[in-house]
Amino acid sequence: MDKVIFHPYNQGKGTALRTGFSHAISDIVIIQDANLEYDPDEYPLLLQPILDGKADVPYGFRFMGHGPPGAASGRNQNMNFGLL
Repeated sequence: MDKVIFHPYNQGKGTALRTGFSHAISDIVIIQDANLEYDPDEYPLLLQPILDGKADVPYGFRFMGHGPPGAASGRNQNMNFGLL
């Protein structure tokens, strides 16, 4: 990381993304919330299709994980229950 950019007050995730994109100098950008909604250990899995030339933009999906089909982490299960 070369630079940390701050806003004078919280302007939301959209503004943070636009500001970050305007300062990005790399060919690849990963978006990560401070609450670690995505597991940084899975970045290599997300990046591999780009590095292999098979994708321009792979998207992560936090509900899939590596468990059996339909499995979700406890945190996601609780959130899903709250949405019923």
